[in-house]
Order: sequence, then structure tokens, then C-alpha cells
Amino acid sequence: MKKILKTSLILSSILLIFTGCSNKENKQSNNVENQSQDNNKTNENTEKKDTVFVKNYVISEEGRMIDIEVEYKNNIAQKMTQLFVNKPISELTQNEKFKYDDVIESMQSTEAKEKIIEESKGLKLIAKEENNNLTIKAILDLNEISESDAKNALGNFDGSLDDARKIDNFEKILINNGVVEKK
Repeated sequence: MKKILKTSLILSSILLIFTGCSNKENKQSNNVENQSQDNNKTNENTEKKDTVFVKNYVISEEGRMIDIEVEYKNNIAQKMTQLFVNKPISELTQNEKFKYDDVIESMQSTEAKEKIIEESKGLKLIAKEENNNLTIKAILDLNEISESDAKNALGNFDGSLDDARKIDNFEKILINNGVVEKK
């Protein structure tokens, strides 16, 4: 029962936070068309460079602030990283100890420094223990996650997944989920 509760708490946190994705089916069906369009654009705009930047956000969860980092390329959300925990194991709250007890025990028993807690298409939940400091983060590859997982995480949104990943739309979705830009 304890493991089920821990897993559901972790998954519900991830689903609440992570948004924006691309549909693999759309990606595959448009691959040939996009490749030819990309080749034409590359030839026409040889001096145009990709613009990649990172924006930092936060969300309040259980009375504490959780950092979220979103990587954008050409104003399209590419990757989102949420940092759940980053502190010495001795400073974990009771709730954090309860949530991550199995992870800590597993890492200590195998002497692993990094462990993938959960992995599915487009999502990795990673725990890392170094010098008795625990870091737990979730990484969402917005190019790989399925449309159904995106809809589960976001609820319904207007437009396509490709439209949802555009920076203006993506930030609106984040705001609707309680995420604000870090100042």
C-alpha cells in the first residue's frame, strides 16, 4: 500500500506539472514532407541559426517551491525538467522521506549513484545520490511524449500539440497549471 501511494504521489506530481508534447504519429506522417521543407529552408536561409534558450519557472507544491526549466528552440518547447528534491538526505522532510524511502533504500543497497525510477516514452524520473545529497528530477522530452499522455497531463487544450508547444501557448498552459516564471 505504501509503494502504491508513493508511486501515485510521484505520478500525479509529474502529470500535473509536465505539459506540451508532440504526437509521434503526426511526426512520422509529416517526416517526409518536413524533411523536404527543411532542406528548402536550409538552402534559402543558410545564415539563419536556431535560437535555443532556457526559461526558469516555479510552482508551489505542498507549501514549497519546485523549480521547472523549459528549453525552447525557435520558440517551440523542446524539453522540460522539474527538480523535485535537491538536498542532503538528512534534511528531507517526513513527507519526502515517505515518498522517496524506497528509492533511497534501493540506491543505497545497490550502491548506485544514479537510478532511473521510471521511464516511458518521453518521460524519465531520475534519482541521483552523491555525497549523501539526493536529487530527484523528472525530464520530459516534448518531442517524444504521446498525445494521450499530454492530454492526461494538461486536460483538454485548444489546437494541436504542435500549436500547444509554441512559446505563447505553452506559457498559457503552464499558467493554467499554476506555474509562474521565476524572477
